[in-house]
Amino acid sequence: MSARARSGVGVLLALASLAAAHGARADDMARARGSVLALPLVTGGERPELVLAQRTINRAWGPSDDSTYKEVNVPGWKSEGGAMAFSFMIPGAGQLYAGERYGILFMLGEALGIYQVISLMHDGDNWDQKARTFAGNPNDTTSTWSFQNYQRRTGASPADLEVLYQADPSLFYYRIGEDPTLAPGWNDYSSGLSSRDTFTSYRDNAEGSRKSSRAWRAALWVNHLGAAVDAFRVARLANVPLRENLHMHLKTDWSAGGPSMTAALEAHF
Repeated sequence: MSARARSGVGVLLALASLAAAHGARADDMARARGSVLALPLVTGGERPELVLAQRTINRAWGPSDDSTYKEVNVPGWKSEGGAMAFSFMIPGAGQLYAGERYGILFMLGEALGIYQVISLMHDGDNWDQKARTFAGNPNDTTSTWSFQNYQRRTGASPADLEVLYQADPSLFYYRIGEDPTLAPGWNDYSSGLSSRDTFTSYRDNAEGSRKSSRAWRAALWVNHLGAAVDAFRVARLANVPLRENLHMHLKTDWSAGGPSMTAALEAHF
């Protein structure tokens, strides 16, 4: 064999050795990663046996690039919580929002209640002022009730009463009508206290008007709460036909980024 032939054979043997070494290294790396399924290998004899390498799949679970939440606007849908809030603030507003015209009745009831509260409070103030005017200024000797009459008939100093009158006139007038020990201060004390009875009746009228006003205020709260609950009911009833046409669809996908799931609310009309 010539020198050139021997040199060619040597080159071929070297290339074959490198190719075999590269193939063995690639197989080792593939088995280490566990990402390539090994081809079946046939070994000896008449019954071939398959030698398989186990494949390991590593996946990262998490949200995909697509949002898993879809917001769907359903025409005609009424917010039940919104209707309840509207009617709690303004009775009847939630009913009108939900398409029920009888919400105007709640509004009329609210207007009537507010009018009654204001009117009764005004009446109470008027009766109270009438009672004070009737009793007069206690420092004036010609008044229906005066410090002079009280001191002259009882011999007691009215100093504490004078301080009370300056500090809290409302409490002072309450006491001269309710406290029997202050009855001598009325100008007709000796004739049966008709002045005190008249004063007391004015005060009773004032207190009666204020009590009625408080009752109407309680009725206003009942109107607010009742309208809110009814608005929630009306909005829910309005949404019942729409609920029957709603369907939830789930879609799964397996992409390079990992598994994902999308939920969609679909309405049919």
